[in-house]
Amino acid sequence: MNISLELYKIFYTVAKNESFSKAAQELYISQSAVSQSIKNLEHNLGFPLFIRTTKQVSLTIDGSILFTYLEEVFNILKNAEEKLKMRQDKYNGKLIFASTDTLCKYVLLSKIKKVTQKYPNIKIKIINGTSIECMNLLQNSEVDFALVNLSKNINTKFKIEKKYTFNDVFVTSKDFNIKDKLTLKEIAEYPLMTLDNKSITRKFLDDLFLKNNIDINPEIELQNIDLLIDMAEMGLGISFVPDLSIKGRNLKIIYTQEKIQKREYGILSLKNIPSTPVGQTFLELL
Repeated sequence: MNISLELYKIFYTVAKNESFSKAAQELYISQSAVSQSIKNLEHNLGFPLFIRTTKQVSLTIDGSILFTYLEEVFNILKNAEEKLKMRQDKYNGKLIFASTDTLCKYVLLSKIKKVTQKYPNIKIKIINGTSIECMNLLQNSEVDFALVNLSKNINTKFKIEKKYTFNDVFVTSKDFNIKDKLTLKEIAEYPLMTLDNKSITRKFLDDLFLKNNIDINPEIELQNIDLLIDMAEMGLGISFVPDLSIKGRNLKIIYTQEKIQKREYGILSLKNIPSTPVGQTFLELL
């Protein structure tokens, strides 16, 4: 059965107004066109939809059932149109961000504050996860942007909207009895506290030691940078964390004789899907 949405719209308007003439006025078509459309719809469906009298029309049982479903359909369409219209507004709308916990706390929140203070009608939802989980959400179009640590092999479907550099550092308590500068081999002899092996940061750390032919066996593996920092402050060992996460903390940085390469984090979007006006407003304020 191939019935046009326009016929259903005409039926819905007649049923809502209980009048062919009022429906014709609302739809800006002739009353005869309305009447013919209803006849065509009834013919296609195979049953009458209205009980017609000289003064008004009322729905048959089948017509009432159809009206109930169409009312839901047209309300859904109306809501969809309103949401799409809102997405075209630069200063009203919703953005969904995926972000790692660390980048959310130390980077994203301050940027969100800046945007929402200037444009309070922009609403932002955040989904936290590892960099890999965040990129999967973006690839599946479940979020507008992903704020993640960047690796060498970024999916070609992604566009890097903004990119920043940072350093990773080894840290421990200021009371920990240790030199200010060590080799990686010397660091490996102390209790190491790291992120678990699901994170890009952990892979970077493993590769760093591997390049220098050093095996490591971390004593503590966690999923949270802040806990690693807390444990380092307590003097439980040495943690490997981004420098952007240690501002204001009671920590000693242990410098290494070997050079540790800078890393990058950035805001990703899907390359083939243009940012919404609200998304562009957010990016322009960064």
